[in-house]
Amino acid sequence: MLHDFTSIPNGVSSSHLVGGVESAIVPAGLDLESFSKPILLSDGLLVFLSVTLLSCSTRSHVLDEVPLIDGHNDLPFNLYKLVGNNLDKYDFEKNLTGDPVWGTKYCSTCHTDLPRLRAGKIGAQ
Repeated sequence: MLHDFTSIPNGVSSSHLVGGVESAIVPAGLDLESFSKPILLSDGLLVFLSVTLLSCSTRSHVLDEVPLIDGHNDLPFNLYKLVGNNLDKYDFEKNLTGDPVWGTKYCSTCHTDLPRLRAGKIGAQ
């Protein structure tokens, strides 16, 4: 059974593989032989985790096409804990790394601000 990948973004292709594993999604133009740690998921979908083998520019290109979804977000709790959910007291557009309230030096769970999310190409959190 070859999976139907109808919503593959630009720069990503499906490849038919042999040896019992029938298909995978990999960035277009990558040599599958260079990957050493595949993980088999349900329905025969093979995902390669050797991302460190990709060049920095290739990783950046992949993140442009396939957004990374970060499933953990401390911001809602921090808004509650630090400012009583008063959104006027949080600057969404500022890098808060060194902020006296929101900086990681002062708040061990404050790692989220929009400039850093954009710089890291996080698609959603």
